[in-house]
Amino acid sequence: MGGLLNLPNELLLLIFVDLDETTLCSLAILSRRVHFLALSVYFSRHGILDLEVSKSLDLCDDKMDALHGLRISLFITGIHLKRIVCKFNYKQKDKLLNQVSGVARLITKLASVEEVTLDFANVHHWILRYGWGNFHF
Repeated sequence: MGGLLNLPNELLLLIFVDLDETTLCSLAILSRRVHFLALSVYFSRHGILDLEVSKSLDLCDDKMDALHGLRISLFITGIHLKRIVCKFNYKQKDKLLNQVSGVARLITKLASVEEVTLDFANVHHWILRYGWGNFHF
């Protein structure tokens, strides 16, 4: 009786396409082989293609949700990026702080980054509208 790891990559990818992102991240820590397959599906959902070729990472809108997969990625440590752009839209303090912390942890895993842009424009508008009383650090 064979297990999941006995299946060929092509079949695993067909299975992984139907899985949710939490399950893909859980599978990514199962084995090195599954790691690369599961995260390739995960990143393609977020529009993140080969970072070694693009040399750029834009974490805006729904791509910000890809932070967890990027942080657990084994292959991210050897990548040299020219730029990272992050646009923060969260109005809840905890989510915003988690995202900023996640970006900082991601940057420390990379081999090098030449430029990082952090855009808090929408957060600023929220603070102006509702005041600092609703946004405590």
